[in-house]
Amino acid sequence: MTNKELNKMHDNLVRNLRELLHRNQISATQLARNIDTPQSTIQNILMGRTLDPRMSTMDRICSYFDISFEKILAPTTPGALYTHSDTASAQQVPIINWQQAINYSNFLKNSSPQSIAKWLLCDNKIDDFAFALQTKRALEPRFPVGTYLIVDPERTPMSNQLVIVYFKGTQEVAVREYLLDGSQQLLKPITADASTKVLDDAVKMIGVIYQSRYSCDDS
Repeated sequence: MTNKELNKMHDNLVRNLRELLHRNQISATQLARNIDTPQSTIQNILMGRTLDPRMSTMDRICSYFDISFEKILAPTTPGALYTHSDTASAQQVPIINWQQAINYSNFLKNSSPQSIAKWLLCDNKIDDFAFALQTKRALEPRFPVGTYLIVDPERTPMSNQLVIVYFKGTQEVAVREYLLDGSQQLLKPITADASTKVLDDAVKMIGVIYQSRYSCDDS
């Protein structure tokens, strides 16, 4: 690839990344925190100091915004990152509270759209029983207050993915990192105030975190 082509691709990346930050109402600092990447890395991309970001960094950015490598590096016009077909396949998911998530299927079956106060637009079609949770302050700094977690209860978790679990016999619904260690399934905390536990009959797997969205309005 020539320097001219590389510069053009980088210009596309900067423009598209700025639009994604704007559309999702998230700062470069918050993005860096959410994808566990140094703030300087994101700033260097946006300021043009890094012409060829690492693949691992690009993968985290694309996964966070649920966008392909090709699309984030392609020339676009303002507002065109999400095509008409993307919008057509989008769906709204209900925002429920953490206790309602314990028996989400019963709650959603017995609820009408009018009875649910808040909804969140999801970019891609997911399970009909998908829902969103607003993060708690205890999840900082991984997820700042104002972040919504979109949960797909029908998705099979893969190692290193974040999941929502319920510890039976308690009122605790929590975010954990799902890990496979041989035949053993483990749940690793994302904060320092808990220990890694085995996924067994005492734990209910509620769903896989499919996307996270930040909103300035955390009320």
